[in-house]
Amino acid sequence: MLKYLQFHAACDYAFGAFMIVWIIARHVLYLRAVYSIYAHIPQEITYGCYWGSNKDLQGPIEVPHDFNHLLQPFLNPQGLVCWDNRIKWTFITALLALQVILLIWFGMIMRVALKVIRGGEAEDSRSDDEGSDNDEEQEESGEAEEGRSSSQKARGVIEVSPPPLEEE
Repeated sequence: MLKYLQFHAACDYAFGAFMIVWIIARHVLYLRAVYSIYAHIPQEITYGCYWGSNKDLQGPIEVPHDFNHLLQPFLNPQGLVCWDNRIKWTFITALLALQVILLIWFGMIMRVALKVIRGGEAEDSRSDDEGSDNDEEQEESGEAEEGRSSSQKARGVIEVSPPPLEEE
């Protein structure tokens, strides 16, 4: 929004603040939470299955060898809830897979940051490949500039005429 209000310096500072918050939240605190699940949950929760309400929690019992028990917390709030090493590693694996996606996004953010540092403008790199090839060809040849009003040029409007019909 700052970019559209022509506050370019404020836009760059806001982007810098966003990067700092991103790094701290997504790559420091997030990984600390994943480590806490790895290291501290076994000390806090005894492996096994529990059932009942918070006031009347019973267990632990041995974890069943089927997968039926995994749906019980969703179907019955007081049903069987299990925690064991297999569930812990499944949970950690899913969180680390999400971290891989976060690292890919961080790479995209760093690309924009390097562009800003080198004197360019911060642009959204996620939509680079959404334009059609026809639009790019017209822009390169200068055809898109002809016949457009100044307001259309300012808004980036490109008029495209349909291809001529072939006669038989």
